[in-house]
Amino acid sequence: MARHGSQDQAGDLARLPKLLARLESDQDAEVLAAARAASRLVRVAGLSWDEVILQAPAKGWRSLIDLGRQLAAETRRRVAAERAAHHWQTLARLREDAASRKPAEPTPEAVAPLPPAHSPAEPPAATVVEVETGHPLIDGLLASPALDATQRIRVEAIASWYRRSGDLLDVECQDLEHFGRMAGLIPSFGDQRVAA
Repeated sequence: MARHGSQDQAGDLARLPKLLARLESDQDAEVLAAARAASRLVRVAGLSWDEVILQAPAKGWRSLIDLGRQLAAETRRRVAAERAAHHWQTLARLREDAASRKPAEPTPEAVAPLPPAHSPAEPPAATVVEVETGHPLIDGLLASPALDATQRIRVEAIASWYRRSGDLLDVECQDLEHFGRMAGLIPSFGDQRVAA
């Protein structure tokens, strides 16, 4: 129980249960002397009574409550670990898929002629963005050719997670915003400050 004490203090604290047992005496003087000695022992050990009570071994109902708290904490930890493991497995599977999808060498017959260049007066045809997740930034990034392979894998992993959960972590939102600025989907204002 001694927090910052020596072996002597730990030995003195071992006397505490005996002093507390003397509080049941019929003699008022003995009860008062035991209470003062116990208080002095706790004070010399550098503890408070709250710390002494919290460090006491749990018995009865308190042990069941503590067991329930420990079980709930362990369950929360395991659920978070399983969620993170599933997330990283999905990311690894997407990386393997991207690595296995190497472009095949085109045959001369398969090479299509290039489309004619559009004239300056004629605007290029608008690209149609297919809605895959319902999240405009994720869908825009999935349709954007500006991402490299690793960025595309990260966006696909985030999209997969968003489809299942409908929720994004702060880190995922930051990655999406970073990729959106790089792809030109989100305007970048740099270090400009707005005057108050």
